Amino acid sequence: MFETINRSNFKILKIKDMVNLERAMTLNTRLGGHLVTGDVECEGVIKNIKNIGIAKIYMIELSSKYSKYVVEKGRITIDGASLTVVDISKNQFSVSLIPFTANFITLGNKKSGDVVNIETDIIGKYIENFMGINKKDNEKKDMTLEFLLKNNF
Repeated sequence: MFETINRSNFKILKIKDMVNLERAMTLNTRLGGHLVTGDVECEGVIKNIKNIGIAKIYMIELSSKYSKYVVEKGRITIDGASLTVVDISKNQFSVSLIPFTANFITLGNKKSGDVVNIETDIIGKYIENFMGINKKDNEKKDMTLEFLLKNNF
């Protein structure tokens, strides 16, 4: 789809480049990570990779439009792999890979400057939408106790 090509690094992949593929979770499947839709939101760029002990720490930069959805110790999907955010800074975040994980996902073979596909955690976007933040019509709902009670919270 054009939307996928437009938002992802698929436009720069070459024949025989590796990609991560995972089976979709069903509604009766045990959840062992975070909710991943498989929809790439944007690209990120690997700024640097550091080795600390057995771990590889990847610092990745992304657009401020999406960095607001990234939280320390939260979840992020990089090239289809659900990972834990180690640290955050302005428009950048880091993730850590142990050798086992690095051997089984495409991120483990990437280098500084490479482009990766990013999907942030969907829960923050739903909360933002519910609160009326960033609505196209610029209408913002007032989040009050009365509003929460009225809407069964």
